Amino acid sequence: MKERNQAIDALRGVAALMVMLLHLIFFFMQLPSIVSDRHFYQSFFQYVDTGRIGITIFFMISGFVISKSIRINEDFNVRKFFIRRFYRLYPLFWFSLILGLAVVWYLNGWQTDLSIIMANMTMVPAFFKEEFVIGLYWSLETELIFYLLVALFFVFGLLQKSWFLHLFTGILFLSFYLFIIWGEIGLYYSHWKATPYHLGLMMLGILFRYEMDGDRSEVRIFKASLSSRTIFFSQLILVLAVPLFMLIRFFIAGFDDYTSDAIAYLAGIFLFISGAYFWKKPPAFMVLMGTVSYSLYLLHPVVMHFVGHLLHWVPALDGGHLMLYLAATSALTIGIASLSYNWIEKPFNRLGHRLASQYRKDQDSIEIPSKPL
Repeated sequence: MKERNQAIDALRGVAALMVMLLHLIFFFMQLPSIVSDRHFYQSFFQYVDTGRIGITIFFMISGFVISKSIRINEDFNVRKFFIRRFYRLYPLFWFSLILGLAVVWYLNGWQTDLSIIMANMTMVPAFFKEEFVIGLYWSLETELIFYLLVALFFVFGLLQKSWFLHLFTGILFLSFYLFIIWGEIGLYYSHWKATPYHLGLMMLGILFRYEMDGDRSEVRIFKASLSSRTIFFSQLILVLAVPLFMLIRFFIAGFDDYTSDAIAYLAGIFLFISGAYFWKKPPAFMVLMGTVSYSLYLLHPVVMHFVGHLLHWVPALDGGHLMLYLAATSALTIGIASLSYNWIEKPFNRLGHRLASQYRKDQDSIEIPSKPL
């Protein structure tokens, strides 16, 4: 079994905890009986969106890890890739969907129907004009789009070509700016406005992986000779330009909806790159949080809503300080996430790898270039 990268695991843990922190604080802060400094938290999170920082880290990790998993498998093929991804993502996702329907929707008295359930089971309900059962599911849709792109690029021999990934990011960002200019694009598709940028973050994760692996290959574009390192830093500048442009707007026109996004993207990129480079011996607790981060990410909204209902059912538990509920709900979520990892994630991951390994080494395989260009 290949050795896990502890720094990447710890960064996953940081990302999951940052997302959970934001959601828990805002959820409990809106309960009138909870004691908290609402003005402080509202002012702080207006500029520091820890949830988006965490999402930025997650997206960059996706590119970083996927590119490595493909390059170290000489018998890699698309069918195996999707089998493993399916068993990695869907079993726990469906488990969280069932809990979300029961705890978040049913106990809150929200109306649902079969079309919402079936659309959410695909992980891409927006394609069917249905809302997400749990709001954070939108990020999983972005992950699926990325996996499809990775498979497509691999089939056409483009995944190893740094210049193409850089060029593709430029095209993505052009569409990103068009989305911003276009304005509102509908309730079910509003999260798509940022999808091109998020895919660009994932492409940066791939190129950062190539940089960390020490690839120094060169490619000629017209008469210029560009190294993979040059392309990586060019990609980094391109990705940083978007939030920096948003911050320039802030200094010229004042705060708007994009200001906190800009700060979060810059912070997330910095935390990921610096963490991957320099976090050589992360704390064991953060590595554990990274190991169970998918469960932590999917299940914390369910636990959060359950605790909210519990406060309503048992009034004696209500009326405490925000930090008390934050600590208790976090501890409960971590415990449940650890159980779901061992009982659901881990067994289905093994099943996916076992089913994928049944294919012959030469079946559907495509030769992988030894170096990116």
